Amino acid sequence: MTEILHTTRSLSKKGWLRIKQHPRISIAALVVVSLLLGFVIFERNDEAVSPDEVRVPSVVVTSVAVLSAETEPFVLLGEVRSVSQAELRAQKSGEVTQVYVRPGQFVKAGAILAEISNQSERAAVLSAQGMVAAAKAQLDKINAGARTEDKTSSVVQSQAAQLSLQTSKQSARSAYSQAYTLAQDALFAQADDFFSNPYTVNPSFRIRTASFDEKQVIEKERIEIAKILESWKQKTATPISDEALETRLVEAEKDLERIKTFLNSISSYISEQTIDANLTSATKAAQEATVLGARSNISSAQNIVHGARNGLTAAKSGAQVASLTSDVVLGGARSEDVAAVQAGVTQAQGALAGAYAQLENTVIRTPISGTVSTLNANRGDFLNSFDVVAVVANEGALEIEVFVSDSARERVVVGDPVLIAGKYQGTVTSVSPGLDPVTKKSRITIGITDEVELSNGSYVEVALMGDNKEILTASSSKLFVPIAAVKVLPKGLAVFTVSEENTLVAHLIEEGSIVGSKMLVPSGITPELMIVTDARGLSEGDVVEIKEKSSIEETSM
Repeated sequence: MTEILHTTRSLSKKGWLRIKQHPRISIAALVVVSLLLGFVIFERNDEAVSPDEVRVPSVVVTSVAVLSAETEPFVLLGEVRSVSQAELRAQKSGEVTQVYVRPGQFVKAGAILAEISNQSERAAVLSAQGMVAAAKAQLDKINAGARTEDKTSSVVQSQAAQLSLQTSKQSARSAYSQAYTLAQDALFAQADDFFSNPYTVNPSFRIRTASFDEKQVIEKERIEIAKILESWKQKTATPISDEALETRLVEAEKDLERIKTFLNSISSYISEQTIDANLTSATKAAQEATVLGARSNISSAQNIVHGARNGLTAAKSGAQVASLTSDVVLGGARSEDVAAVQAGVTQAQGALAGAYAQLENTVIRTPISGTVSTLNANRGDFLNSFDVVAVVANEGALEIEVFVSDSARERVVVGDPVLIAGKYQGTVTSVSPGLDPVTKKSRITIGITDEVELSNGSYVEVALMGDNKEILTASSSKLFVPIAAVKVLPKGLAVFTVSEENTLVAHLIEEGSIVGSKMLVPSGITPELMIVTDARGLSEGDVVEIKEKSSIEETSM
């Protein structure tokens, strides 16, 4: 440095004349000197930085089980739609046991107006809940190992489950025969009132509002349905084998749906008739009552068959779980045995969802907020399927329509509270049980319980609070991690763990569906794996310090 300063002074005192004589060379020399000065200053500044000042990033480490168990609002994007009036109809026949409102009363979206007798549906829900609890208990037991008394108990439970399965099979056979009785009564004793020569090869439809072509279609369908019922009758005459039982119930559901469509067509032609000299209002009312009775019979038959299928499915699941559990308890658990028991848990949960759906059919729930303008039900009244129970009117009412994937639909239940746009309250009023064949999504409607400043046709964020959802545990087959914990590497998606040397180690995972702010991980991790919750800005091999650490054991304490 001293030599450089000396050179600079020499240039200033002695070299002025040379600068004038050789300007280009002089300028080049000045540039070199300036670069040397800058280099020396940079080296000194670099030496002044202390290694202690290099910051090590802090991370939070949590087990996958804890992350999977954490619940959070499920945020979706929905479209605001206008609903002027809701006509609420009974979904099943039965006696009205409870009425919670009166005409002229204001009700909020999602409120229950009345209930139809549902002791059997509630019992089915309770039974399905017990099946789920039993399946989960067996899964926990198989993981923990068995005692001598457990082995004895498992054998007894297996025998009881087999007995329950046989009872369910017998009930399913009775349901198959009972459904036939209702179906043939709906056709021969009720729908045939609207045909001339119904038992011949050329029945004639007598309702005048149907055109010539429409009459031909409905007459042909009458002949085909008669053939279906004749085949059904022959099948009920002989015992149904265990192997054919499920197939027969599926056939019955398909045939009942076809008969229902046939009766709906007749009903529409009857409703289109006008009162004149050839048709009195009393005659038309009698015709409408007849076809309504036929439709109610078919609806009852559908409920019977559907309930029998659900009961048979639950009994099969229970017997399978009990048998597998008994084998495992007596012979020791294997990985494939554990997987089979987990499948039994899933089946039991499916049966529970079906039982809840049947129970919901007994509840008259309004999808909109408004005034009860019509109430046609009193405690003790008997309602038929499709009867209008109440009308809720509100010209300014709005609802929100949301479409979700199949995996997200499992987290949504009718009646769940919803936060709309971060400040308005709402309620889930309906969940489509199936997927759209094109979009592969399910439709969910949300009723708005507050006065809101939303426009018809606009889009808004909705957060399903999900206060009735099941919490995931370490024994669950579904594992979730925050999206922020997933790192995209050249070799695929990964999550980070921290080694004993405090360096990040990558674990490759299989990409799954996105549910809210989390990703479902089908494989690559275990519930006990401790991972970094936020991998943003981090790389494999980085040195970190653990700021916070939590596992499923610490959470349960």
